[in-house]
Amino acid sequence: MSSWTFYFTALPLGLAVVILAFAAARALTHDQGAIFAATVAVAMVVGYTIGRLDGPVR
Repeated sequence: MSSWTFYFTALPLGLAVVILAFAAARALTHDQGAIFAATVAVAMVVGYTIGRLDGPVR
């Protein structure tokens, strides 16, 4: 499934999810460490999900 179309759709959508998570964390707290941790955690989940959707490396 590793086509350009997949990455042009999955990466912007993943980035949008990470930005939304950052905005939500910022709205909930002003603690910079918590905001950073939440954003990194969501980015890791999004990256892992995109990697799993792409399938095993051939």
